[in-house]
Amino acid sequence: MIVLSDRAGASIDRISDYLARQSGIDLGACFIEAAFDTFDALEARPGVGTAFEAGSPSLKGIRRWPIRGFPNYL
Repeated sequence: MIVLSDRAGASIDRISDYLARQSGIDLGACFIEAAFDTFDALEARPGVGTAFEAGSPSLKGIRRWPIRGFPNYL
């Protein structure tokens, strides 16, 4: 089960609000739905995605995967 941190949830809300202000409420709602669909897909296949090279040892093993329909958001 994927558990979102408070910070991650707040980021999703901020992105959704931004998209809604820029392009309409429907796009903001679509972003949230696409994000949670992506989380479901990642839960089903946890090894998918591109390895992310970070400078911090605490981020070792992190992978990234775009949100479907929103390739600029990982």
